[in-house]
Amino acid sequence: MNTVKLDRRAIKSRGAIHAAFAELLFEQGYQSLTLNAVAMRANVGRSTLYEHFHNKRDVLNASLTTPLAVLATVVDCGATDAHLLSLLAHLRQQQRLARTLLAWPLRSVVSNALSELVCARLKLTIAASVQPVKPMMAINVIAAHIAESQLAMLEQWLLGKAACDAVALAAAMRSSAQALLTALVFRGSQRPTLA
Repeated sequence: MNTVKLDRRAIKSRGAIHAAFAELLFEQGYQSLTLNAVAMRANVGRSTLYEHFHNKRDVLNASLTTPLAVLATVVDCGATDAHLLSLLAHLRQQQRLARTLLAWPLRSVVSNALSELVCARLKLTIAASVQPVKPMMAINVIAAHIAESQLAMLEQWLLGKAACDAVALAAAMRSSAQALLTALVFRGSQRPTLA
């Protein structure tokens, strides 16, 4: 019974920390934002905050994992169009936050986080391949290329420079990732699809 309370308390604390972090990100910018300010805004003790996160980059990465995981699935067609379209709709509604995350200096953090997720899925996809696969270059380099491609398309769409709807953007993101994989990883091998 006590563990359930602690789990609920931890979930509530993490939610408050994420919300406070997002608010302060807009108000102060990433460079000026401090974990002390996040703890105060979230109404949690500093020790509680440090139980969950070591630094502000950890908070940012944790905040990004779920949405970026959807983008990462384009390498193996793991997400349905509904998942991707739902994420795009959310980002469109939260344009201010999305634009902040896609601008420097946060862009590099977002790109690295997405690249790590793409890399993990790509390794699983390669391992599941029926035929032996020898990528043209290191998997992490290919993952970084795919991540930057996804973010560039997303950024242009959010800025209104890509004259297409969310369905067309989702299709373009999938096609781009698949083309890069075909060219740099699978080169004619049969590519597996992960669920």
